[in-house]
Amino acid sequence: MCHDLNEKLPFNDNGFDMILSSLAIHYLKNLESVFSGFQRILKPNSIFLFSTHQPFMNFKILDETNYFNKHIRRKTWIKGDENPVSVESEFYHRSLETIINTTTKFFNIDKILEPKPLDRFKIIDEKSYNYLNENPHILIIKAFNKKK
Repeated sequence: MCHDLNEKLPFNDNGFDMILSSLAIHYLKNLESVFSGFQRILKPNSIFLFSTHQPFMNFKILDETNYFNKHIRRKTWIKGDENPVSVESEFYHRSLETIINTTTKFFNIDKILEPKPLDRFKIIDEKSYNYLNENPHILIIKAFNKKK
């Protein structure tokens, strides 16, 4: 099934044990509406696990001047060495405060992770390994539905 998360979810209340969202919420304009919909379709005390851009990473990479300013950001990523391809990306930057407060409106946070690269990555690309070890790029939150 393909569905736009900016629209109401076409599922019954209390129908799911878990929602897993990998690197998607930063593309959504209205996070509160989406999280409310997730809470509705999740069973009480079930799991919501999601990852998103680490907000400080966005701020640093995009040379922003106001960390708290929520607006759509545009970034061009250059991928590949021999035949580089340019990829345009649009996403919403949200402060850590906004992400946490929106999450806790609907869910109880169990864990927050800022993963670092595995040690074996250092053998493959030491420069990127060192950079990612000091500059987190991903934020992972595990939470439980507050709904009783």
